[in-house]
Amino acid sequence: MVAQALSCFYKHILQVPYVVPSSFYPRQEKKLPEILTVEEVVHLMASTENLKSRCVLGMFYGTGLRLEEMTHLKVTSICSKNNEVKVVQRKGNKDRITLLPEKLLPELRCYYSQYRPTTYLFEGRGSGAPISNSAMKAIVRNAMQKAGFPKGKFTAHSLRHSFATHFLDSDADIHTIKVLLGHSNIETTMVYLHLQKCSGQPWYLLLISLVMNQQQLRSRFQALFNPESFSYKNVYSRSIASRIFKCHTAELG
Repeated sequence: MVAQALSCFYKHILQVPYVVPSSFYPRQEKKLPEILTVEEVVHLMASTENLKSRCVLGMFYGTGLRLEEMTHLKVTSICSKNNEVKVVQRKGNKDRITLLPEKLLPELRCYYSQYRPTTYLFEGRGSGAPISNSAMKAIVRNAMQKAGFPKGKFTAHSLRHSFATHFLDSDADIHTIKVLLGHSNIETTMVYLHLQKCSGQPWYLLLISLVMNQQQLRSRFQALFNPESFSYKNVYSRSIASRIFKCHTAELG
């Protein structure tokens, strides 16, 4: 308010050039994203009975896709042979390959045989039309509320953030996560360095142990991830990620 008033006064009243000092502008808050713990992810999946909802949640958490990418994900983009998902021409008009957890395949096959999507994996009411963003958000929101999480605390993007953070906890390097998420700038990915717990135990192994302790899930959802499916090798050494973590001048987005 003060900055705008000063700018208007000098520009229109005094008619002289004047650069408003940056100190007059309010500092932009930079908040860390909300993420689910591994235990909360397991609880979320255990609380979700609907097959389509389970697949939506599993895909968000298992692939790290954005909302727009998920709504426009085609059936032909699923490569079950290589446990991969191809993201075609979405944000930035760039294609990329991300992970497809092997243990999601039985759920996806059941979903396909029941719903019979023709073009997009998750279709709307019209045949061959993608599900809308609002409908996809509603699926996630209803699942979160049913699981007992506070209203509005977690969204579909929270599952994407959880995917990246938990993957980083499993000793994945920052560059690999950048590629999987489709980030153009490494600084955007660096925010997850502030969220990782460095627990020392791969997150997918912890997830398997948690799920296997719940009898009601053994027959339906034994684990989200198979350690063998993570065949991605470190592109850069871990020393690079360490140096990035120590860089205090980088701007996080």
